[in-house]
Amino acid sequence: SWALSLAGSPAWTSLAPGGALPDLRAGAGAVFDVPRARMLVVGGTNGVAATSDVAALSLDASPSWSPITADGGTPGRNYFSTIYDSHRDRLVVFGGAYNNGTLGFLNDVWQLTLSGTPAWSLLPANGTPPHVRDSQSAIYDQLRDRMIVFGGYFSTSGFNWLNDTWALDFTTSPATWAQLAPTGALPSPRSLVSMIYDAPHDELVVFGGSY
Repeated sequence: SWALSLAGSPAWTSLAPGGALPDLRAGAGAVFDVPRARMLVVGGTNGVAATSDVAALSLDASPSWSPITADGGTPGRNYFSTIYDSHRDRLVVFGGAYNNGTLGFLNDVWQLTLSGTPAWSLLPANGTPPHVRDSQSAIYDQLRDRMIVFGGYFSTSGFNWLNDTWALDFTTSPATWAQLAPTGALPSPRSLVSMIYDAPHDELVVFGGSY
């Protein structure tokens, strides 16, 4: 675990946290749990199988890892997208891939509630969902209370990279999927892209990726 301080001259520091480290993995999801000042890490793959465990890294003066025990079913997967929904104090997971003996791609939505005893549950949604995919990016549009998903890829007889944009509206019950139709020149299809929400300018910013 590493931290980059931004005040003054930026500097990298190894955190060397206490507690039991999570298992080695790639394709995990991570969010900042604002009320509890901690990073949550979920899922991923050890190169053989997808995992579904959750671990927390406290970000106080003495950082420390601790496992999170959650009730309910577990969405074992890797290379998915995940956001922290501050309105409902929950982690939301979309799509990804599983590789427990057979490679497959997903387009379902799960939530992990964080208040009280953490619990996983499948999040129902109306509308036509995005095509199955992994390695897409997502952000939480707090202003409009929705998750925005961009890009990713899936594989059938060949590789299929994507550059479509979707919104999952949390203001309806159940939530509702809708494809967005942005104007202008689109980013080229890509996966493993970095994406953030720039609140002062109310815009997404996308960088890099793979095709």
